[in-house]
Amino acid sequence: MDFLVLNADVSTVLGNSLTILVSFIILMAILSKFAIRPIMDIVEKREKNVNDQLDNAAESREKAQAYEQEAKQTVQEAQIKAQHLVTKAKEAGDRIKNEASNQARQDTVRIRQEAQVAIENERQVMMNELSAQVADISVELTKRLLKRELNAQDHQRLIEDFIEGLEQ
Repeated sequence: MDFLVLNADVSTVLGNSLTILVSFIILMAILSKFAIRPIMDIVEKREKNVNDQLDNAAESREKAQAYEQEAKQTVQEAQIKAQHLVTKAKEAGDRIKNEASNQARQDTVRIRQEAQVAIENERQVMMNELSAQVADISVELTKRLLKRELNAQDHQRLIEDFIEGLEQ
């Protein structure tokens, strides 16, 4: 091919070059009008779409971080409230336990005092009854002694009769 170019006339080469140049310019104009402009428009739209998606992703990430922070804060507040409720429940339980323990002690002291009073009253009643019985026995024994004069044998029999009378 180099051989043909070397043998060719300068005017032919110049004419061919000019034809190729004009054809190239016409082709570029047609491509510019019908191909490059639409391709550039598509590329620009795609670039705008990608930028919008990146902006939306950044905005979504910021919102997600804000929601995450809000959720963490809500959980922390809930934990604090739960801990507060547990503390209050423990305090209430301790207070109720102490009140019940104090009430039980007071009831024990009161019941013991009432029992001591009841025992003392019962003892007093028994002492009064015993005194009355001793007095009755003394009177009865005195009556019998006064009815007759006792010897040792009669005295022993009188004591035995008296004891048998008590057993009945």
